[in-house]
Amino acid sequence: MRDWQQVASTSKTARGRASAQRGRVPGATTAPAARLAGGELAADDVLELQRLAGNEAATSLLARSVQREPAATGPSAASDDVYDQAEAESKVAAEDDRAIAEGGAAVDAAGEAPLAWHALPADMDGNAMFVLFDDVSVQKLFQALLRHWGLTGPGVEDTPGLESPPAWVGDFRAKALNVRPNAAYEGAADDARLARLAKRLADSVAAETPAQNARRAFVTEIQGRIGTAVMSQSAIDEVRKQPAQGGYTPANFTTCIAFFGQVMSQVTAKLGLPGTTVKGPNAYKEINPQAKETLGDRWVPSGGGARPKPGDLLIFTFNEDEKNADGSVKYAEGWFAHISIVRSVEPMEPDANGPQERWISIDGGGTTAKEVFRVYHPATNLIVGPPGVTRTMKGWIDIEAAVEKGLAPKG
Repeated sequence: MRDWQQVASTSKTARGRASAQRGRVPGATTAPAARLAGGELAADDVLELQRLAGNEAATSLLARSVQREPAATGPSAASDDVYDQAEAESKVAAEDDRAIAEGGAAVDAAGEAPLAWHALPADMDGNAMFVLFDDVSVQKLFQALLRHWGLTGPGVEDTPGLESPPAWVGDFRAKALNVRPNAAYEGAADDARLARLAKRLADSVAAETPAQNARRAFVTEIQGRIGTAVMSQSAIDEVRKQPAQGGYTPANFTTCIAFFGQVMSQVTAKLGLPGTTVKGPNAYKEINPQAKETLGDRWVPSGGGARPKPGDLLIFTFNEDEKNADGSVKYAEGWFAHISIVRSVEPMEPDANGPQERWISIDGGGTTAKEVFRVYHPATNLIVGPPGVTRTMKGWIDIEAAVEKGLAPKG
């Protein structure tokens, strides 16, 4: 595997040199970026390569005289004819299916060898770069995967500088981790194949970062913990006998936080990470308003378009007041209710209430760790499961961001 910084730096220095060949770059060329590395492309040639690669941010820089229909476009949202829109959607889907089949065959033919690529400048003045795979069928596969997962755009495709690869590399690795053994939903086998191809692309571009390695380690740890002991019932009973103090009510104790702590301790010890990479959930303002510490960009509030990735820490709150027999409030709406660790997010068919998704996590709470299946409803931000339990999805702690924060120099 080539080093990202070395490749990106080489491509950057070649940008804007005098062009040895002024003809338009053909869309079917098999190794277009190799000419850039050799200093054979001028600025307008670079822009044309960006357009051919399907890079959205770069395409917007093209002059009107050069601008043509992008290589792959989605249907017009403003179409007045629903049939034309459906036909356009079908055409795009068919083109992507073909790109995935042909690109997948090229990836498989390469065996375990890294897939050839070059870094191209996403703008002509700054350091932003993006990846162009040398094989056209692999590049088309790459773009089809980005569209399939809704990952298109400069924030995902481009990197702001030479220090690190684009965000899609980590996203593709997370998609690979999302594949759950023995998943049986319709389309699971196809999703597993796409995830495998995505990982091959990511692994060809950059080595796994310490934070990505930590995410993978978390998933491996929780997968192996299914069915294992968290805490004996006698130990749980002893904790519940302790007197209440400082807002802590031992009588309500469950092992969800204890399980999270065990997994965190195991993974941080194995990887040599700081033991306080993530503290108990009640240590943070985003979860406990009385806390003093904030999670910052480690926290992702639920209710938007973002979704947790395998290894992230889910935070549930009570969706309504739960009362004691005498009518007093036992758990108020919005209070912390549960923490679990994401294993997978899988698709489901909509029901009468709208879109829904299957969220699988590995949970404590009792004497053993369990694989728990819940149904998340984006329209209401409610999550249902186990049977009879409905909670509000407060948000989640991004485990990669937490590890990066812990590894960052202090001061």
